[in-house]
Amino acid sequence: MQENINIYIVEDESIVAKDIQNSLKKLGYNVLGISNNGEDALNKISEEKKIKIVLPLHPRTAKLLETNLTPDLYNKVQNNSNFVIIPPASFLEMIALEKNSKMIITDSGGVQKEAFFFSKPCITLRDETEWVELIHNGYNVLVGANTEKMIESYKNFQNQKLDFSIDLYGKGKSCSVIAESIIALIKK
Repeated sequence: MQENINIYIVEDESIVAKDIQNSLKKLGYNVLGISNNGEDALNKISEEKKIKIVLPLHPRTAKLLETNLTPDLYNKVQNNSNFVIIPPASFLEMIALEKNSKMIITDSGGVQKEAFFFSKPCITLRDETEWVELIHNGYNVLVGANTEKMIESYKNFQNQKLDFSIDLYGKGKSCSVIAESIIALIKK
């Protein structure tokens, strides 16, 4: 029996999804639900787990949601008080969002590193990153556009406690070290 293991199924073929659900239930897994796409999965997770998802979007991108989502899903996202779409955030607003989040999902290189500085696990919607040390140390995971990897990574980060005390980028004293080195060279 696989007690206390929750699974969320993302599958666009309803017959296949139901078959997977029945098989997992027989094996003792707790199936939280079934979604046919990633947007629906995020919406359902935010509703069921009462997790606030804040999504800063450019107005043109936000408008595309209405075009690209089914009318039913678009209405669910619009009416879900835990799924909040906001206009683009300024730098300071973004820093405040990052600092007060539990986890960060991004495609931005800079936000990946900021997530580490704020001791937040990060899921990156890219296939590569310039911050490989964050991947190697388990603070960040690359999922590309793979919905299943995104949900799996979210669940993995929820179930682990990361130690952000590692000194990946120095102690914030590089300016002093550089100045002291320059002064020492000038005195020679």
